[in-house]
Amino acid sequence: MMFDIADWYWFVGGDRSRAWSSARARFVNADDPDLQAFTAAGHGVQEINSVAELAQVFADSFPAGMLDVYAADCRFRKETGGVVINGATIATDRGSQAMTSGAFNYVTVNLDKVISYKTAGGFVSLTADQVKAIADAVGAHVQACFDKEAFVLAQIAAGAITSVAEIDAAFAGV
Repeated sequence: MMFDIADWYWFVGGDRSRAWSSARARFVNADDPDLQAFTAAGHGVQEINSVAELAQVFADSFPAGMLDVYAADCRFRKETGGVVINGATIATDRGSQAMTSGAFNYVTVNLDKVISYKTAGGFVSLTADQVKAIADAVGAHVQACFDKEAFVLAQIAAGAITSVAEIDAAFAGV
């Protein structure tokens, strides 16, 4: 297969746990069946230093560029980068979001339970009210990230945001 920018994969910034799929316009996990088939067919995954550099590759091929892709990556990095709640850093990677949701569901039906919850600093005991507050804060953080992405995409479509630097500035406050 010859290089086809519309159907190719890139490892970004040395992260081999996921690759950008141009065909699906999103990151896919390294164990994605389509990516596995791509590499099994003898195709190499391109290495690229950053999403901004990848956006430039697309901008060179498609004049409209890929600011929307960069915006999605900014949202993902903010969304999964953690949030500070009452001085404690709470992980917000996708697995941690699921664990927080599971803890919330558990204490919703077991109101009198105090649960053990593992943090970066070790285990803590949390009441149902504390778990609910954490889940609410994590949910608000995640939603703020998606709200910001929606705003940025609308600004890109309107021509008000035209650069990676403007996207970075928009996400700085999230």
